[in-house]
Amino acid sequence: MVSCDCLDCTETCFCTMVGGAPYPTEGFDVNLTAIDDGYVVEVATDRGQQWLGEERLGRLPEASAGQLARRDELRQAMVRRLEEQNAAFGLKLSDQQPPKLPNDADGSWGKFSADCVECGACTNICPTCHCFYLYDQALGPEEFERVRTWDSCLFSTYHRMAGGPGMKLTPRPKLSSRLANRVLHKFAYSPQQYGVLGCVGCGRCVEACIGAIDIRQVVKELSE
Repeated sequence: MVSCDCLDCTETCFCTMVGGAPYPTEGFDVNLTAIDDGYVVEVATDRGQQWLGEERLGRLPEASAGQLARRDELRQAMVRRLEEQNAAFGLKLSDQQPPKLPNDADGSWGKFSADCVECGACTNICPTCHCFYLYDQALGPEEFERVRTWDSCLFSTYHRMAGGPGMKLTPRPKLSSRLANRVLHKFAYSPQQYGVLGCVGCGRCVEACIGAIDIRQVVKELSE
């Protein structure tokens, strides 16, 4: 696993707001930090050391105190930039301190779902969304295949079931409930089930949303 520090951020990035950082602190074998005259290479595991090899490592000079200081300076500058651009939201969340949000039946979700066009852009671009559905299709007279493909919890067909008149064909017929489910999955259900927030603060959903729904604003208003 080769990781690298963020060299830049967009206006929608907010990793520091959810307990993250624009640089990795664990989970990598080798990390690269771009500085003015090259890269600072941090080898964190034996696997990373084996991947680079003794010969290659032997050709790399030891990072100087000045280069390490420059790495830390660049990292802190990016942290400050992120904190400044997200200061208006006033949120400081962590795995241990998720926001307190209303349940999916609360009417306050309707304000934000009114702007949702159910395009699924947010769920398709999210690095932690993983919903899927299965369907069967015929390949020939006696040959079939079962296909698994991406699904979105915002679609009206999400988890749709077969049934007759009077039966509940979908567990979430209201768009407001489906939008609430997506946000609650990130900030309530994931911390309850796994002990970690389901949002990494990449801001991709904010950038992709046709309805200009900002998940930071959703969490800010509804947690208040």
